[in-house]
Amino acid sequence: MKHSRVDFWFSFSLIVIGITTLVLLGASVLGIAMPDVLRRALGILDLCAIPVFIYAVVRKWRNAK
Repeated sequence: MKHSRVDFWFSFSLIVIGITTLVLLGASVLGIAMPDVLRRALGILDLCAIPVFIYAVVRKWRNAK
């Protein structure tokens, strides 16, 4: 059960980081003007997902040993 929960948080955080990065990078490369509030919200969401990702990676690493 715990292993499943760690896998969920690992996948969820990785998807969030990937989507926010693609949106921010895509808007920058294509020259699409994004509202400042949206850009900041995506950045904050990205920054919130990083500690969750690190936690899940450490838990997966400890469970593998």
